[in-house]
Amino acid sequence: MAYALLLDPDCISHLTAVVPDQELRCCSSWTDLDLALRSGLNVAVFDPSMCPSAPLGRDAVRLFVKYPNVTFIAYVRRTPENLHAVFRLSVKGLQYVFVHPIRATDRTFRNLLDRAQSTSLAVGIVDAVIEKAASLPTGIRQAVSDLMHRPDRYATANDLALEARVATKTLYHQFARANLNPPKELLIFAKTVHAYCYLQFAGQTPHAIAKRMGYADTRRFSRHVAKVLGCGLRDLRDGIPPDEALLRFLEWLNKPAHFRGGLGKKNWGENQGSSKHHAPSETVTKTIPFK
Repeated sequence: MAYALLLDPDCISHLTAVVPDQELRCCSSWTDLDLALRSGLNVAVFDPSMCPSAPLGRDAVRLFVKYPNVTFIAYVRRTPENLHAVFRLSVKGLQYVFVHPIRATDRTFRNLLDRAQSTSLAVGIVDAVIEKAASLPTGIRQAVSDLMHRPDRYATANDLALEARVATKTLYHQFARANLNPPKELLIFAKTVHAYCYLQFAGQTPHAIAKRMGYADTRRFSRHVAKVLGCGLRDLRDGIPPDEALLRFLEWLNKPAHFRGGLGKKNWGENQGSSKHHAPSETVTKTIPFK
């Protein structure tokens, strides 16, 4: 995944050494940075003193408003003007600030880039699912949103029906009417999305992720993952880059049912334990859990 930079050459050279495996797109002006973000980049690293306007930071604020889903990172030299500009920008929504030079051994910057990648991937997939679920009744639509954000709460399609406060048969009927993947398949899909992000960006082991997703058998979960992405848990981390994973997830989500491959009751089984402890949530909390 590429990142947009609006920095002086010395800072660009240093960051290239700190994160040598990242694709960095260098911008020469705020207009150029705007164009880069418009093209789909979701992380911008900038120095507010570059191509200054009056007052300092005005161009950055304009982009904050225009691209609310972009992660903006200020990377500044330790000068009174820059620190004052960063303070003003923090009031306008700036959350991340790094002072040049970053130590090569400090992983804070790299970890932030990793989180930005996972957030971008998750947001794109969740938005696609919610868009497909738009015609569902309100209670079911809210349950689907909760499933996509917190799949570990759900063991079976019955849990999703309980969250939506409808009969399981009604849930399946409404999914079919909305041309949405069957509930048990969407449940596996949601768990696979989170499993991929945990593997790619949090460095967790396949066993730990399977357990976190409610599976007692890592191999069974790996087979379910393979039905969505085409490979098992152990092959995900190095086998599929984030951009390719996003395409595969969206392709599966929009593929006709008879091309997706079934996830029948024999495959689904009772691998995730009893669902009797699930309780409907009071509200749907929209959070991205890949931290």
